[in-house]
This record gives sequence, structure tokens and C-alpha cells, in this order.
Amino acid sequence: FLDLFGGSGTIIMNANAEHYIYNDINYHLVDMLRGIRESDSANIVSEISDIISENRLYEEDGGACGCDLS
Repeated sequence: FLDLFGGSGTIIMNANAEHYIYNDINYHLVDMLRGIRESDSANIVSEISDIISENRLYEEDGGACGCDLS
């Protein structure tokens, strides 16, 4: 699967293919998606949850998250 204008990576993350090629002009985005691909998803979710907690981004605290972390 070849994603010429990768952007957020939504298309490639939902594609079912044997091989993937992601392309974007923004090398920061490419590096971020590479890091996500190479990391354990449980660790990513845990780190995001920690950031939400540390910054009090809960909906009831007036934050914009709207996440249910219960």
C-alpha cells in the first residue's frame, strides 16, 4: 500500500496490505508515526493517559479531552 500524502496516517493505519509505504513532506510526522509503529500500543495508551492525568485534561475539570479513563 502506497500513501503518497500520508498526513495523519489514518488511511495507512486502516489499510490491509502486506507492505506499507508512508510518505509525507513533514519529517516530524513521519518520525512520530514510525515511533508509534515500533512501540508497544499498551505503553502508548499508558503514556497518553499519564499526560491526561498530569495535565488534568478531564472533561469534568473543564479540559477538552472528554475521555473516560475509569
